[in-house]
Amino acid sequence: MYVIWQKRKREHNAGRNKIGDVRLTPIIAQSKRVNGKPRQEYIACLQSIIESHINEKTAVGFWRAVEERLARLTNRIPQEDMEKIRAALDKVVPQPEPEYAKKHEDEAQAYVDATVAMLTPESEWEQDANRKLHAFRKSSETAQACADCGEPMEEVYRERRTFGHGFMGGRRWAVGVLCKKCVGEPWHFTRHSPCKTCGREVHMSYSLTAYPAFCSTRCGQAHYRKAKLSTRST
Repeated sequence: MYVIWQKRKREHNAGRNKIGDVRLTPIIAQSKRVNGKPRQEYIACLQSIIESHINEKTAVGFWRAVEERLARLTNRIPQEDMEKIRAALDKVVPQPEPEYAKKHEDEAQAYVDATVAMLTPESEWEQDANRKLHAFRKSSETAQACADCGEPMEEVYRERRTFGHGFMGGRRWAVGVLCKKCVGEPWHFTRHSPCKTCGREVHMSYSLTAYPAFCSTRCGQAHYRKAKLSTRST
């Protein structure tokens, strides 16, 4: 297996990203033969980064996202290939020093804590609802752990919940993932096909009608990136 760096120039300004900035997207691929001819087989798409923004600070977030994605691919990529992939990525985006990465993560968490403290409501009930809402939304990003008990999951149950009233009125809804033992009423769920990206079994509550089924937001993004790349290649 090897890494292909896809390069794409921006055509519009968006925040720090200006027209002409090159967006680098690492794609894991492997060679195989079809009818005796060598062909490239797509494996996965990793975290993107703007070439002109590569520095020690942006490398922290890049490598955090890469490691999370690689952890989901252990069933498809052997360990020796994992090291080759990391080495190839390190040549373009050097890994930050562990001390710097920890310092950056601590500063980011301190900023989040300070912001939360400013916006934290006085009611203990509202504080508890906000914490549960954040944890529930976070669980849907990678589906690594159950939103209620925090345990890893083999089968994913996606559920839509309400967490009280929002700041501007109305109900606050969020989609999260649960493990089998934390599902209150299994008959509220219907089994979809396995996740289109990682293959895990996905159960959707009747209030969710998304199809095809994905266990997490990242799996859905990876699936549609792959479809977009295949469309462009043809």
